[in-house]
Amino acid sequence: MELQELHSYIQEHQPNICQISVLQNGNELYSAEWNGYQRTDCVHIASATKSVMALLIGIAVDRQIIGSVDDKVLSYFPQYSVKHGEKTIFDVTIRHLLTMRAPYKGHGDPWTKVCSSEDWTKASLDFLGGKNGVTDEYDYRTVCLHILSGIPVTSLYTASGINISLYIALRMSSLPILHRAISGVELTTTLRILNVPRKLIFIIESENIYLILTKK
Repeated sequence: MELQELHSYIQEHQPNICQISVLQNGNELYSAEWNGYQRTDCVHIASATKSVMALLIGIAVDRQIIGSVDDKVLSYFPQYSVKHGEKTIFDVTIRHLLTMRAPYKGHGDPWTKVCSSEDWTKASLDFLGGKNGVTDEYDYRTVCLHILSGIPVTSLYTASGINISLYIALRMSSLPILHRAISGVELTTTLRILNVPRKLIFIIESENIYLILTKK
């Protein structure tokens, strides 16, 4: 398919696509925008937020703001009141949240209930745990984000903190534009900026001597 044909097809059949960026060996081969978007416009990055949050946790571990990814989640929320009869939540670690192996009550992602609450982190903690214990089974739940982002350390908890942490770690020429929602995380950024962490992850995975982000 020719590039112009691709552009026209997306314009006619894929109204949800606003930006595309194609990279090869770190170089951009093709980029285009649709639906009135500019190259510098920010968009809501949905589940890609998890990748950004994982990088931030790594930065926090590197700086010893967080002791370890094996720390118990509740050790960072001493004011949280655990529901009566709930025991599993005490065994859940940060690693469980990062790897999508944390246990939750109920079925499905309680996205609507969490995002309609006044405190997304607390609402997410309310779903953490359950009667089955920590089984280490894969369970994809978006609410893990709002627990990780609620860890009360300045570099993670504020929008400016997120920007500065990423700026220092990624050596960007300008601060990325990442916006944090109240009591939870909803990140928006440009596709150009979103591509940078991916390139750095490839550097780390290839055991390059020039490591920018922590392996932890």
